[in-house]
Amino acid sequence: MSEKQVIDRRQALLAAYAAAVRAVEGEHVTADWLRANPVNGDVALIALGKAAGAMALGARRVLGDRLQRGLVVTKQGHADPQALDPGRIRVCEGAHPMPDERSLAAGEALLGFIADLPADMPVLVLISGGASALVEVLRPGVALDDLARTNDWLLANGLPIAQINAVRRRLSRLKGGGLAAILGARPVTGLLISDVEGDDPAVIGSGPLNRPANTHLPDGLPDWLLAMLPDDDAGPTTVDSNLHVVLVATLDDALAAARGELQARGIVVKAHD
Repeated sequence: MSEKQVIDRRQALLAAYAAAVRAVEGEHVTADWLRANPVNGDVALIALGKAAGAMALGARRVLGDRLQRGLVVTKQGHADPQALDPGRIRVCEGAHPMPDERSLAAGEALLGFIADLPADMPVLVLISGGASALVEVLRPGVALDDLARTNDWLLANGLPIAQINAVRRRLSRLKGGGLAAILGARPVTGLLISDVEGDDPAVIGSGPLNRPANTHLPDGLPDWLLAMLPDDDAGPTTVDSNLHVVLVATLDDALAAARGELQARGIVVKAHD
């Protein structure tokens, strides 16, 4: 292979990677969806996850003055408060990949933000990967040390993410549709960027807007963990008609963009399951 062929292939791979990233970039996909699905009237914004800052920026640029107030919870350094209009949008930084005191403080900020909203104000909720750790409100009787010990055990035992979430959900007031319950009867539109296999909204960020179909606990949990968990999953059991959840970016979108870029360069692409 000549040096030119090596350079050409490298440039093609870099271009494919860039196309994949553009296809799922938070600001871009959020703004595109809002332009195609106009929001009428004033709205409040809640953005949670590692892409929360970018998604909130996309929403602010489309909604303008209709975005009355907002709360962004993201990873340290992942949002620019000045770009997000600090007069209207507050930025909190939580911990990732393991929650800590900052995540609990972000959870308290989230509860306060919702409590201050008018009971009928529409809310735009933007969720991306990392939300599960970045913001948390624990159930009564559960301490941060309990959560840390639980996460350590779950991750060390290599459980699938759905089973991990089944446990985490019972320790949290936000996960598994808990946030939707706290928002109450307000009209809620949720825009989600998926970072999980299967693109299940109940799994993305531990599903703050969506209760999963299967809530059974995994087998083999230690006695100390079982003693912390409620006897049943007390999360919300219904999906309110005021809730509308949409996937705005998935891994398939990124793969399709990469494939299109390579094919445009005359490269044959084969997809593998």
